[in-house]
Amino acid sequence: MTDAPPKAAAKHDFSNIYDQPTPAAYVAAMLALSYRDPDFITAAAPHIHSFADAALAPGAGIQFLDLCCGYGMNAAWLREGLHGADMFRRIDAGAPVIPDRPTQWGRPLSVVGADIAENALCYAEKLGLHDGSVFSNLEEIDLSPVEAAHVARTDIIISTGSLSYIGPATIRRILEAIPAERPLLALFWPIVGLDISAAQQAMEAAGMTVKQSPNYQLQRQFADDSERDRYRQQYENAGVLVPGTLLESGLCVAPLLAERIPR
Repeated sequence: MTDAPPKAAAKHDFSNIYDQPTPAAYVAAMLALSYRDPDFITAAAPHIHSFADAALAPGAGIQFLDLCCGYGMNAAWLREGLHGADMFRRIDAGAPVIPDRPTQWGRPLSVVGADIAENALCYAEKLGLHDGSVFSNLEEIDLSPVEAAHVARTDIIISTGSLSYIGPATIRRILEAIPAERPLLALFWPIVGLDISAAQQAMEAAGMTVKQSPNYQLQRQFADDSERDRYRQQYENAGVLVPGTLLESGLCVAPLLAERIPR
């Protein structure tokens, strides 16, 4: 087993837009492709509420850790309930978060963002979307003491695209910083066909029960015909059925849920 992130060789290279001083290029590209990642958390909201009710004390705060958070798109949804084009436009406009605004969770909310894209992370901090940041490349180095203190208070990990870029080393470092007796929920949306077995094993080693849905969700349209053809070939090589499924329409994910509720 390797600690290296899984290879997503078929995926279009968007690295030139992930870490700009402003998210304008990223927002334009994602809107053009009908990018849906933040909408996935909307669908997961009932499970988040259920976990919070079962595992957290009444009135206690709830902390999210957003892995590969980018410009803070997921935090905008967590704080303000924005998703789809409204969420992208709100981030692009640079509208700051209103302090102490009530949220959909009915309890105090904090969000920690983790990413190695420094410009993107700083942009989210400037808007007040994150209450703390993790900038270390956890594929290679440990959390700093300050970062570890932020992560240790995590209740829910969310990550709508990270497993194409991070491997089990990052997962282990994050989970090792969270006390083993602490209830924990993790929600990931890995791309269909990506080998995430090592990441799953890292979660299970931390006492989490891991389940991956067999149902696909459309993440975005293919960037171009070349990306579509590469994915089609990758799926066929892996024995994944394509005709008559969402995989014909665009890039798809298979939701993964990991949970730990100590008794």
